[in-house]
Amino acid sequence: MSLPETACTPASALFLDGLESIPRLPVDDSAGSGGASGAFAASTHVAGIGNGTQTWYGYAPALTLQRPLPLVLLLHGGAGSPAAADTAAMQLRDQWQPLAAARGFLLVVPVAGGNAGGWLAPSGPGDHPSDYDVISAALADAESMYRVNRTRRYGWGFSAGGHVMHDLAINGFAPTFSEPNMAAYAVSAGLLPALACSGMTSAQCDALLSAVPRPLPVLIRIGSSDAYQPYAAADRNRFLANGWTSDSSLGYSVFSGGHVIDAGEPAASWSFLCRFATIP
Repeated sequence: MSLPETACTPASALFLDGLESIPRLPVDDSAGSGGASGAFAASTHVAGIGNGTQTWYGYAPALTLQRPLPLVLLLHGGAGSPAAADTAAMQLRDQWQPLAAARGFLLVVPVAGGNAGGWLAPSGPGDHPSDYDVISAALADAESMYRVNRTRRYGWGFSAGGHVMHDLAINGFAPTFSEPNMAAYAVSAGLLPALACSGMTSAQCDALLSAVPRPLPVLIRIGSSDAYQPYAAADRNRFLANGWTSDSSLGYSVFSGGHVIDAGEPAASWSFLCRFATIP
């Protein structure tokens, strides 16, 4: 469902007393214990991934004790090594933190578990363990630590993290974070053929998208000189051909630059994501 513009700032109350003409925001409170505000590192535990303990980074704004807040899951790109993946996740959290503080939303930033600093994706819905299990565990931890508004859970990913975000949204291999319970998502240099439609013909990829129960809102962003740009444009056309609507359920933006995370990425992505919620 679409939300009013007031939903994009922390000033939007859950119930807008005295303003009956403005729709109330949907709420599904995770009823977390109420953790402290600020940036932090946390651990979750999924057997069979690394040593069984996985780090994730987070941020909670000062509003965290006042009401259920939106949550944004951030996925970094391929890093080259486990140490570099840890650094990439922390840097991604730090890049988004000022906006999260200003707009009032939580951040969950897992670290990819592959030996080369990449994401361990499942080959199908029964393939465990994978980094999708780690993502699910980190989200569950965040929801127990904080009051998360489950109707406003969003995703964002860069490059390999964007490939994973498409996969989570379209294939549903992580049932706790997939089309039914994801309000919207955004990718920067994330491509459908890289993972969600890997090994499929064009017709098979079309069939996969057309089978999604609803056009899950998605924003595609890509650098003007990124080698992925033609493929991102093709993804845009594929979404449009399979039920998505331009400037409504589908956003597409080209920024000046290459295969990088644009400095304006957090604000540009949040301005799209914040307009949507799932129905509780």
